[in-house]
Amino acid sequence: MTLTVQTVKEHLTEFESTADEVVQRWIDFASRQIKVTAWGNRADDGHLFLTGHYLKFDKSGGALGGGALQSKKVGPLSASFKVSSWMSQGSLAKTTYGQEYLNLLRLVFPSRVF
Repeated sequence: MTLTVQTVKEHLTEFESTADEVVQRWIDFASRQIKVTAWGNRADDGHLFLTGHYLKFDKSGGALGGGALQSKKVGPLSASFKVSSWMSQGSLAKTTYGQEYLNLLRLVFPSRVF
């Protein structure tokens, strides 16, 4: 199956109102990161979840939030956030779609560390 804008909007309903051009841009971007011969029958799922991750990240303006508040200061305002282990996996662990993509990576490439 080739991933289409319609397929993304049917499976990831939160993006139903997202402009088709935006969805297509992220479909195209994600497709360059999924090698069908390596992914086998999970390629479509990986492509869908990676596209969803990029759409979610794009929708948030790239600001999906940091870790838990570790310290704060009131006078001249300051805050610091705990950086947890998900940072080692980049932004993928910040969205449910990225987490699903990471789970698929572990299934498809079990000998690699992610």
